[in-house]
Amino acid sequence: MSRQKHLAYLVKNLDLPGADEFAKAISGDGDPQLQQAQQAIQQLQQQRQQATQQVQDKQAEIQLKAKELQIKEMDAQTKFMQAQTQANAPGEPPADHSFEQWKTEMQLGFERWKTEQDNAVKLTIAAQSHEATMSGQAQAIEGKANERVQGELGPVLQQLAGEIGTVKKYMQAPRKLVRGPDGRASHSIVDIEE
Repeated sequence: MSRQKHLAYLVKNLDLPGADEFAKAISGDGDPQLQQAQQAIQQLQQQRQQATQQVQDKQAEIQLKAKELQIKEMDAQTKFMQAQTQANAPGEPPADHSFEQWKTEMQLGFERWKTEQDNAVKLTIAAQSHEATMSGQAQAIEGKANERVQGELGPVLQQLAGEIGTVKKYMQAPRKLVRGPDGRASHSIVDIEE
């Protein structure tokens, strides 16, 4: 048991008024905010441990890749030195392959550039084709939607326009005042000519 629990147990066993509540407050039992805070702390600690493990894994992965690159570089240097040794056979003057090497490097660079340009053009064409297809589909959907709206709402709108015309005609029609037997106005009648 922790110190807080021991102290809470001791206070609880004292015969004092309010000792039970004080013991609960000391031990943290029953305080939901304290329990939530403790749970949050535990979760944060677990997340920190997971993040630390992920960082360590990434560092190990980076170190492994660095070692692989070093090995590849050493292999390339070894192959280069072997090629130079074979090209310079004993008794022959050293061969000057710098122009050939430059020429090969230039050709490889040009081929790489050409491939990148071809890929960029293909991507641009694909994107434009996709845009055109999407635009065409959007226009087709919009056209069908307009046709449907016209087909379904057209008759309703015509009927509504007719009813509005009838209401307007009623509102603008002249009124005839009807008088009662005492000569006072009792009501009015709308005189609609059809």
